[in-house]
Amino acid sequence: MELLKQNYHLEHNRTNENNEIFNLKEIRRRKWLRVQLELNNPNIPRNTIESLERFYFFITQHTSIKSIDFIDTVCLIKYINQSAKKEFKEISLPQTIKDIKHLLHFLINFRGIKHPPEIDLSLQNIELWTKL
Repeated sequence: MELLKQNYHLEHNRTNENNEIFNLKEIRRRKWLRVQLELNNPNIPRNTIESLERFYFFITQHTSIKSIDFIDTVCLIKYINQSAKKEFKEISLPQTIKDIKHLLHFLINFRGIKHPPEIDLSLQNIELWTKL
């Protein structure tokens, strides 16, 4: 019986250690994303910062992206889908589109990314809008 208690205690400690490691990795990931999105940069317009904040929240809650370099078209579509799931109550469709445009502008003009994700947000992109 004592051996079972010791095993349980060891397994419990390993689980706690794994959770702590996971939490530290998640904290580092979130801090790194905040740094990359330059959320404290006073040179970035306030409306862009607000869009980047919403996108930061989305990335941290709904993806496993560790660097803004991994933001792709699929991620942008997921961002629209997430807003649609909430029936655009938290963020309207026009604001969702503005958020994506602000993010793309930021990636190109502030981060110097030469090949940002491509997405056609025009009404002519019927394929995108019917999927949503």
